[in-house]
Amino acid sequence: MVHRSERWKYRSDHDLGYPHGIPLPSGGTPLFIIAGSDGALWFTLNTSNKIGRITTAGAMIEFTVPTAGSGPYGITSGPDGAVWFTESTGKKIGRLSSGFLPSATHDLDGDGSSDVVWRNSAGNAAVWFMNGAQIVSANIATVPSAWSIVGQRDFNYDGDDDLLWRDSAGNTAIWFMNGASVSGTASLGTFHELVRRRHR
Repeated sequence: MVHRSERWKYRSDHDLGYPHGIPLPSGGTPLFIIAGSDGALWFTLNTSNKIGRITTAGAMIEFTVPTAGSGPYGITSGPDGAVWFTESTGKKIGRLSSGFLPSATHDLDGDGSSDVVWRNSAGNAAVWFMNGAQIVSANIATVPSAWSIVGQRDFNYDGDDDLLWRDSAGNTAIWFMNGASVSGTASLGTFHELVRRRHR
């Protein structure tokens, strides 16, 4: 656990593109920060009455504490996988479970909103990063027409959905995504081999 009065080095512009740290949407005062069981970082925002969550890619969500003016302070990850925190002026203990997180089944940038992956007949793949009806478009890569996207899930548990590919011969592969960038790939073998392995 890190207190704001302690000296520590935050990720700077060399890592996330922010020359003076990472701005908070609510402008609240962050006090304590912990590593959560979901692979993200969680922190208390005392003056704005919120609990914050940020991924290592910089995607942030803030959750308002139901008790008005509760003054969230200390925070820890419990043995149940939930985040527990103290309400210094609300005189309560709060709990935030992972089930409270927004559910986005195709979230490529870890911001809690589903995104859309497109592919045209020429094999060009692109993603629309969605924020309601607002779209930010980015190209991913050009892939031979024999390959198709057959799934989008977070296979490496980094907060960003990845792409599952399969070609006409049954070969399968994963692209580990960081937004519109492919951070790594993995071959899973052919679909027929995977079926045989599962039924052994």
